[in-house]
Amino acid sequence: MARFMLSLSDTPAADYIDAVQAAERLNGYAVYFQKYDVFLTPVLPTPSLQAQPSGDADQRPDCEDHGN
Repeated sequence: MARFMLSLSDTPAADYIDAVQAAERLNGYAVYFQKYDVFLTPVLPTPSLQAQPSGDADQRPDCEDHGN
C-alpha cells in the first residue's frame, strides 16, 4: 500500500483545499436531507414563463374545455 501511495503524483495544496471545502459544503446537504426528502430545482436554466392575468378561465385561449 505504501508503494502505491508513493507512486501517485502529488496533489497541489490548492486542489486539496478545494476538495476539503467541497466536502464541507456537502455536509450542508446532509443537514438539509435530515429534514426534507426532496430537493427540487428548475429543469431548464431559463426564467419561468410570464403568468397570465387572472380572470374568467373560460375566456382564456389556453384553457381546455372540461365538459362545461
